[in-house]
Amino acid sequence: MNACLPGSSQFGFITYEVGESKKLFFHVKEVQDGVELQIGDEVEFSVVFNQRTAKCSACNVRRVCEGPKPVATPRPDRLVNRLKSITLDDASAPRLVILRQPRGPDNSKGSVKKNI
Repeated sequence: MNACLPGSSQFGFITYEVGESKKLFFHVKEVQDGVELQIGDEVEFSVVFNQRTAKCSACNVRRVCEGPKPVATPRPDRLVNRLKSITLDDASAPRLVILRQPRGPDNSKGSVKKNI
């Protein structure tokens, strides 16, 4: 079974067929030994049925072996060449123009913290 799609730092999904669902939810507190799972890790787990939500989820999730490490894809040559050709002195480069200086609530430059 493969751990996949980390939803956030608090939960994720395991590719697994249970009922009609193909992805099984797990919460990070169910991961054993405090291991941080990555996409492609092989895991063992128990399936529990939640009567309140009427859905299954994984518990006692344990990593069996690590999946392949993601390989950083190099930028295409067309982007690298474009970045090399842009200079700060280039007249055709986009420029930042301030239309109005930001003002604070008392019409000063910036906001002022008032102590009460």
